[in-house]
Amino acid sequence: MSCKITTAPIDVPSGINEEAAENTDFTYNYGVSACSVTNKKTYLDINCYDGINTIHCGLTGDLYVSNVRLYKPSLNTYDGQKADAE
Repeated sequence: MSCKITTAPIDVPSGINEEAAENTDFTYNYGVSACSVTNKKTYLDINCYDGINTIHCGLTGDLYVSNVRLYKPSLNTYDGQKADAE
């Protein structure tokens, strides 16, 4: 399942702080030892997974990694400022 990019980019305010509650554990199993990185000009396409890697988050259940990208500069902002990369 692909994520829809209908609300990006966003501005993340620094004033949001919430104490962790029950079931907020977070684990990730990379599953592979080799990685490849492809320069796509506006982002790096990073392949360090085998297509079935899972992220377990107690709040949402299991999520599956299908694509990882590193953008420079960042797409989103933090308190109105872009980061060097995201």
